Parts: sequence; C-alpha cells; structure tokens
Amino acid sequence: MRRFTTFAFLSLTLAAGFAHAQCEATRADREFTERAQFRLDPPIPQAAYSAKRAAIFDEGLAKYPNDSFLLRNRMASEPDHESQLRWATTLRDKHPNDPIFAMLYALSLEGSNTPEAIKLLEAIQSAHPDAAQVYLSLASVFSSGKFKDKAREQQEIESFLKMCPAPLATTALSLIAQNGAREQVAQTAVAVRKRLESETDPTLRTVWQELWPMEFKSHPPTEHDAVRKQIAADLARFEQSPERHNLAWILFLRTGYGDLGDTASVEKLSDEIVSAFPTSQDAKQIVQERWRKAHSFPVGGADPAQKEAYYRADLAASEEWIKRWPGDSQFLNQKFYALSQLPETTSEQIRNAAEEFLAAYRKNPYWSTLPPLEFRMADAFIKFKVHMDQVPSLVQDGLLATRKRNNQMMADDRNEQQMRDTMGNSNTSIELERARIMLDYAAATKQPDIARGIETDLEAINASTPYTKLALLQRRAQAAEIEGRKLDALVLYRDAIATRTSPPQPGAPDTLKENVGRLWKELGGTSEAYALLLDKPKPATATESSWEQPKNPIPSFSAVDLEGKTWKLTSFQGKAVLVNVWATWCGPCKMEHPEFQKLYDKLKDRTDVAVISFNVDDDLGKVAPYMKENKYTFPVILGQDIVDAVVPSLAIPRNWFITPRGKLEWEQIGFGPDMKWQDVIMEKLNEVLKENH
Repeated sequence: MRRFTTFAFLSLTLAAGFAHAQCEATRADREFTERAQFRLDPPIPQAAYSAKRAAIFDEGLAKYPNDSFLLRNRMASEPDHESQLRWATTLRDKHPNDPIFAMLYALSLEGSNTPEAIKLLEAIQSAHPDAAQVYLSLASVFSSGKFKDKAREQQEIESFLKMCPAPLATTALSLIAQNGAREQVAQTAVAVRKRLESETDPTLRTVWQELWPMEFKSHPPTEHDAVRKQIAADLARFEQSPERHNLAWILFLRTGYGDLGDTASVEKLSDEIVSAFPTSQDAKQIVQERWRKAHSFPVGGADPAQKEAYYRADLAASEEWIKRWPGDSQFLNQKFYALSQLPETTSEQIRNAAEEFLAAYRKNPYWSTLPPLEFRMADAFIKFKVHMDQVPSLVQDGLLATRKRNNQMMADDRNEQQMRDTMGNSNTSIELERARIMLDYAAATKQPDIARGIETDLEAINASTPYTKLALLQRRAQAAEIEGRKLDALVLYRDAIATRTSPPQPGAPDTLKENVGRLWKELGGTSEAYALLLDKPKPATATESSWEQPKNPIPSFSAVDLEGKTWKLTSFQGKAVLVNVWATWCGPCKMEHPEFQKLYDKLKDRTDVAVISFNVDDDLGKVAPYMKENKYTFPVILGQDIVDAVVPSLAIPRNWFITPRGKLEWEQIGFGPDMKWQDVIMEKLNEVLKENH
C-alpha cells in the first residue's frame, strides 16, 4: 500500500470549493442522507442493506463528486473495515493531490493504523488550517480508547467551533455534547438554537434531537424544568408541521416528549404508530416493550412454577406476534426458546419450531446474541433428542461467528488493553460453552472419541479467572467420565467444588456434589470416607471472588445529583459506599434497578453504609422521567466524568464498592435475572466492612 509522507500532504493545494471547510452538509446532502436512513419492514440482510445505502450515496456523488459528507457516508456504507480501506485507497490513488480524498484515506486507517491516521490528519490540518472537518475528525480520535486525550480533544473542538460556531451537523453536535467542555456545549447549544429557530427544513429534525440533550447538559439539574418548557414550546410548533403524518416525524415527536417526561403523549404517539404503521419495526418494538414491562422475568432464583408461567405467557405472545409479523426470525426464536423451557413441550414441537426459525434466520441473519443463538438451539436439540446430526455444525457456526466479532474488536488498535482482555475472556467463555455442549452431545450419542477431542482442546485454555478455572475443571471432569475414567472425573469434580466461591442458590440442585456422590458410590466408596472426601478447606482470597479489583482509582470527585445537591468523595469517609453505574438505555440496568431500590431502602438509614448511583446517560433529560415513572428514590449523581476516569471502555450495569477509606476496591459487571443479587451485594458489603473495621 502506497503511503503519503507528511511533506506530500503539506504540498497539497487548496482546491476551489474545498468541501472540508464546510461546517455542515448542504440541504442536498441531507436529503440523500435522509433517503439512506430508510426503514425496512422486515429488515434485509446486512450485505443487501449496505449495498442499498451505497447506491443512494453513489447517486448523490454523481451530482456532487467532491462532497466530503457524502463521501464519508459512502465509505461508511461499505460492509466492513477492510472494504472501507480498499475503497478509500482507490479514490486516493485516483486523486493524489486532492485533500478531500487524502482525508478519507486517513479516516479509513482508524482502527488498523490509528497513529498513521493521526499523522496524516495533522498534516492536512497544517496545510489547510481552515479545513474544519479535520479538527472534528481529530477530536473524534482523541475522544475515547487508547488514544483518549481530553485536553487535546477539547482543543480540536475549540478550533472547529471558531470556524463553525453553530454547526447544523448531528455528528459534530453529538461529539461536542458528549466530550466538549461545559462552556463549549453551552455556547454551541445557544448558537445552534438561534440558527434552527429560523429554519424550516424538515431534514433538520435530527439536529433538534441533538440540541435538546446539549441543552440539558449545559444547564444544572435545577434548571432542567425550564429546559423542558422550552422543548415543550418546540414540540407544540412541530405538531403543526406538514410532515406530522410521516412515521419519521412521529418518532421525532415521541423522542421529544420522552425528554419532557410526558408519558401520556409518548403513549399516545406509540398508539398512533401501532395503529397507522402496524407492521413496521417501530410498532413491533413498541408492542414488545409494552409486553416486557407488563411481564417482567422472575429474578433472584424464583420458584420454577413462576418461570414456567412466564414462558407460557412468552410463548402465547410470540405466537400472536408471528401472525402480525410472519417470518420474523426474532419472534420465531422467542417461540422456540419458550417452548424449550416448558416441561410439556414435545420433541415434534421443538423440531417444527426449530425448522421454521432456522429457515427464516439463515435467509436473513440481521441480528445475533451472546452466547450465540446456535448454542441455545444445540442445547434444545440435545435435550429433546431432535436434529442431533445438526448439533456439531450449529455449535461450530456459533463459535466461529462469535470469535470473529471478538477478534475484530481485539484487533482494533484504538481499544485499551482492558477491552482486549475482555474480548479474550469472552472467547474463552465461548470455548468453554462450546465444550460443554459438545460433551453433552458426546454423552447423548455415546461417542467417547468426541470427548477425547474436546479434552485436547481444553488443554489450550488458560484459566485466568475464577469462572474459567471452575468451568474448566467441570468440563475436564465431564470429559473424563464420558471416556470411562471415573476416578479422574471424581477428583476433578471435587476440585471444582473446592474452587467455587459460593454454593448454589437456595433451592437449586448442587450438581457438582451430586456428581461426586454418584461416582463415589459407583467406585465402591463408603459413606464414612465420603465425608472426608469433601472436607477440604477452601481459601477465601480476593482472586477467587466473582468481584474484580478495578485497575484505576476513583478520582476525588465533586458532582451534583438530579436535585442539584453536591456530592463529594471526601464526605463518605468512614462509610462503605455501594455505587451502581447505569443508563436509561441499558436493558440489564432496568432489570437490576428494582433489586437495587429494595437494597437502598434496607440500607439508607445505616450510618456505616452509603448507597448511591452514577448515571452515564448522554441525554440527561431522560433520567428524571425514568426515576419518576418507576418511583425510584435512590440518589442519582450525574457521574459520566467520574466513570470515564475509572473505566476506559464502559460496560454496564456495574457495581462498585468504595472502602471507608475512600478506595475503589471492588467492581462487579452485569446482571443476570437468575442471580440472588441482593445476597451477592450484601455478602461483599459485609466483607468490605469487616476488612476495614
């Protein structure tokens, strides 16, 4: 690949009509972009979707061949990073002296050779100091990940805003809102509103959607009611728009009313979407959200009868939705999984549901899950003894697809080592899940050779976490038993029991102990010696906990909550602090919050404990309505900057424990509906208090 030198970029001449100097796209650009934001019902395969978008932008480029906004959108329409790089390289080679295509090429290097991308962008910036989009591109590079540099990012934003003080561009406003200094956000919001209020172009509705979060962010929480009044006036005007009947406009209004916390208007517009656009993906999402809200999954080790009742209701809902959205693979998968969880389901029902789902999914695989849905299907096939011949290929397909996605993230040179470690651990978890399913398959089909092959694969896995160590011992024990090595299996199961940090949830079977007892009897062991077999002391060390120790300390913060109250880290001296990190858009956070509220109610009056939360929403207008709607009362501190300082790559929900001495000592990531959440948290709280007594 031919490289440009810094000298070559410095020699580039400023062409007439240099599109990089634009602060935002023209009306024509926005129209093509609007066309490319098409809504497909049902969705189409990703390759077809990318091709359709690319065709729209190619049409625009036929009229405006040097438009940087259309060019960037066209490049983003390529299906993957390698394709984007090839596309940009070809254009750069055709236009070797044009800074527009030089910039495109630099942008295409992000993720694979980001240092070179920075170098090339800086060279263009030096040669063309009025190229506004280059400043914005550099700000984006310095906004997150390994290259995060807050000071440099805000410097680039400031340079951009000197040329473009009121940019009507969603990408620019989003970047400024998320990462700009408070003064930059406030000044930009005022300038953009002034411009927008004199505009009537309906394609600018997306700019309004970026402006409103900026206005919330640039005002203290005590002034958010005034911001809502202003937005209400905006919406009253937009209700009179000639575009009011269009689905995109209705969705726009719905977003605005959501920021206001006007639940009645949101529901009214939702009803309108379901009625006027009944087969749309938006109607589908509304119907699903309403059902989920009315039928929450039983959490915390609920009674099996409760779960069965949930899955029967889930099955009935999926069957009804399939009638409205025939061939929808997500609903077909929902039906299949619900059937697989019910005791009365027959093998024939599973076979038919699986065939119907797989036909739809393989025709249009526009979504995926983790663990891969192929694993879920393979489990059901083994359980019901149907399509057993498909199990190995299903498991392999799921493994390869997940590994490919994880490896792509690991290869991105913008990601911090922590993110790469997370993806590496995900690969290990998927390998262990694949081993479990294939060992179940080997046992069901009586094929010890498969078990031997899996055992060989397990030798390559590094048990770097408590979870992987426990799972690896279980898999090795399972393989040994299938191969007939009962004594080896017994010892491995016993070691797995010694490795785990907590017993099974109350009411759940202790399968590890059952396996040890069963094998002990089969090998002729006595009941007296069996007690000695399991009487093995287990060390309680931090590395064996499901909690992890954060790599970065928490800064000495001073931040406000939704009521305008200031919270400081120093004010918690002498208390153990539980912090819940969350956002309104996070599904698992919403599942966790009823449990978190209950725990807050239990602990709020204690003098040795504090329970708070850090919200990380970009759109702060949605936070207060969410709390009000759910009647939550736990403290909500606007903590994006605090969390950013601790976590380079955010995954939520996560819970932190800060010791009475002010040290961030433990964190736990994720929420599972089956976990005894309050028990897990209280166990760690008591440990923190005991260690710091």
